[in-house]
Amino acid sequence: MNEPTIVILGANGSLGRTLTNVLPTATAFTQEQLDITNKTRLYLKPDDCAPDVIINAAACTAVDLAEQKEAEAHLVNATAVQYLADWCTAHNKKFIHISTDYVFDGTKKAGYTEIDVPNPLNAYGRTKLAGENAALSCKNTILIRTSWLYGSNKSFPAKILAKATAHEQLRVVNDQYGQPTSAADLAKNISAMIHAQHIEPGIYHITNSGVATWYDVAVCTLNFAGITCPILPIKTNELNLAATRPQYSILRSTKTQSLRNWKEALCEYIQQHIEQNIQHQPELGGGKTS
Repeated sequence: MNEPTIVILGANGSLGRTLTNVLPTATAFTQEQLDITNKTRLYLKPDDCAPDVIINAAACTAVDLAEQKEAEAHLVNATAVQYLADWCTAHNKKFIHISTDYVFDGTKKAGYTEIDVPNPLNAYGRTKLAGENAALSCKNTILIRTSWLYGSNKSFPAKILAKATAHEQLRVVNDQYGQPTSAADLAKNISAMIHAQHIEPGIYHITNSGVATWYDVAVCTLNFAGITCPILPIKTNELNLAATRPQYSILRSTKTQSLRNWKEALCEYIQQHIEQNIQHQPELGGGKTS
């Protein structure tokens, strides 16, 4: 079986960077290299690369900023996705698009399956839902929803390590529930789906197994790193965030098995992160980890 030709978009994000490592023969583009909202330039790249598969890991993920700049988020998260879906339809190519638990309202404690009806609470969720509808307009689309994704030096566990090392006060939300998901595990799963002979198009929920709060993730992170630092559990409303978050960001799959337990995956990430950054503390910054 011939190796499929793959294009990865959003190669400077947590998942995109990991995908380029897992799929070393793929052609990868960062946001700076290819603006996916520029339809004319966007269509020239796939035409040049002639991919069998396009993976769209690019997204505008600044959840709170999207409340003020929803039109800009929509351009990246929905309009550009329609461009990609249309290209894949016209050329009969496979399209893999990454979405989020934030398309749901977070009221279902048992978790959401692929057939549950989305109901986003914030602008980011609305733009991602619009992107899902755009992606699914292509009959060859595999739409992957994931939850609380981490994998870079700016992800939540890395920030916790940096703040604890700097002896900063740690106040962490303990009333949101989700499934911390390793970008490495998700990327490996995506690779397996690409190389599988029989994967039907449609919606897939792919996360690490188990449920945690952000507080649980912080505690696990510091415990594994051997760092003693007090962590104050707080409620979400104490942060005065612009965007409302789902309380239960739990995705259930009816099509595939969940990935390994979130604690196992997180500890592996922390070990690698410490080894790679032993002389350099990660940059602190805003953003979203799912």
